Amino acid sequence: MDLRMQHPRRNSIAPALLLLLFCLLAIGTVFLQADVYGLTIDEPLQDAYGRSLLKWYTTFGHDQSFITGYDQALHMPEHGASFEVLVALVQHFTHEQWHTRAVVNGLAGVAGIIGMALCGLEIGGWWIALLAAISLWLYPRFFGAIFNNSKDLPFASVTCFVLWAVLLLVRSWESRKRLSLCLLVGFLIGLAASIRINAVVWYPILAVLLAGWWLLHGKKLLKERRVLPVLGSHIIAAVLLGGTSFLAMILLWPYIALDPVHNLVRAFQVMSQYPWNGTVPFAGQIYPASQLPRTFVPTWLAISSPPAMLFFAAVGCFFPCLWLLRRRKLEGRTAALLLAFGAPLAALVLMRPTLYDSIRQFLFLVPPLLLLAMLGIKCLYDVLIARAYKLAAGVLILLVLLSHALVGKEMLELHPYEYIYFNQLVGGVAGANGKYEMDYWATCTKPAIKWLGEHYAEYMPDREVIFIASPQWGQIRPFVPGNFRYRQKTPDFYLASTRFNWGRQYPDYSVIHTITIQGYDACVIKVRPTK
Repeated sequence: MDLRMQHPRRNSIAPALLLLLFCLLAIGTVFLQADVYGLTIDEPLQDAYGRSLLKWYTTFGHDQSFITGYDQALHMPEHGASFEVLVALVQHFTHEQWHTRAVVNGLAGVAGIIGMALCGLEIGGWWIALLAAISLWLYPRFFGAIFNNSKDLPFASVTCFVLWAVLLLVRSWESRKRLSLCLLVGFLIGLAASIRINAVVWYPILAVLLAGWWLLHGKKLLKERRVLPVLGSHIIAAVLLGGTSFLAMILLWPYIALDPVHNLVRAFQVMSQYPWNGTVPFAGQIYPASQLPRTFVPTWLAISSPPAMLFFAAVGCFFPCLWLLRRRKLEGRTAALLLAFGAPLAALVLMRPTLYDSIRQFLFLVPPLLLLAMLGIKCLYDVLIARAYKLAAGVLILLVLLSHALVGKEMLELHPYEYIYFNQLVGGVAGANGKYEMDYWATCTKPAIKWLGEHYAEYMPDREVIFIASPQWGQIRPFVPGNFRYRQKTPDFYLASTRFNWGRQYPDYSVIHTITIQGYDACVIKVRPTK
């Protein structure tokens, strides 16, 4: 039985049209839901950073406020720049800030499902392409991040396109398209790195793929005395790919443009061991963010992914291993997919970088994980069809659709907090409460301030000006009523996320409202005691 991925030769009109319809529905969802989600803790800073970066471009490098205008401890220049510049550019033309930001971010999520569909097309044809796109859209922690995570979400989306381009390159490695595909892969890696430096992991992945190609073909080339010509062409391809990615980083990341080699190395060093001294709850224990156990990343992937996708991903890993044991070789695209997931996962486990905020900093592992699940579904389906178990194959498809429907139901119940989804391995949100990071973005502050804006007069009926304190003032400021003023000393009201025990401040104040998510108290509002 041949388990290798075959490139689809005939397009299927039905799944292609369904995929187009799905993408249009996704775009519509972005515009309809953009104002529903709250701002994250990082968004005010990221938005200002994007405007500073845009000034660097519009002044032809003279304005360097993206470096000088921020506390050095934040390491803003070492953070990727390209997506923040895009957001700032669109805001410049719309003359509007937060709705524009949410829409652009949401469209980046739609781009991700298009990239997933392209990868799915390479793996198993149009039906797998459709299923891959749906699977990413219905991955709760991906969907929950599309409106307000301008770092990890766009990076995950671009990762889909990088993987697609790599799959194309592997399939066409011995064709005339190789050099043009090297340009495409190089540009996409550079684009991804200009969002998050993690994208440099693609260099060793490509090196391993190339080494594997030489292991398979080296003896034949030696017999044909073609080693030097082929080696020369591969060196040219590698230089072309690496040079294109480096040039893309220089053009899309002002910090790299100022001192390409030194600043690229520094960005990697800073971001791989980010100097954040906070603590992280994990499995009921509290750890320093820089000293997390090696099980941190695998555990988070296990408890925050839909269980059916975990099962099918395991199947998707099993079949290639079986093929490797039987035939002593592995089809290139299968190897690329396994490496796209396994290599960065292994790096995170072994290097133990500073991590926090649950899965968001390695959200880019989700697309290859789901694509392994798509491969598992395809392999199971093909096995059942090959053995004439058509009824069982039909049941398999129904089970996949049912699993997506159940996840969709859970997402609706969590809305708009899909990014704190937990599966039943830990008992859902209620079971994870108190053991793992929950509402790390504190987006609950938006409905909290809206509630206070509607009810403050019940507690301060004779006051025209209301004083409020909040550690999330930057997040709630766009939504506060016009008569609200910030004051930390003896405010009338205190509004806070419960993260980092913020909700325990002002202990003599009385709690008048709580934003609760499936039993988890995410935000509290307190009122000053009456004299």
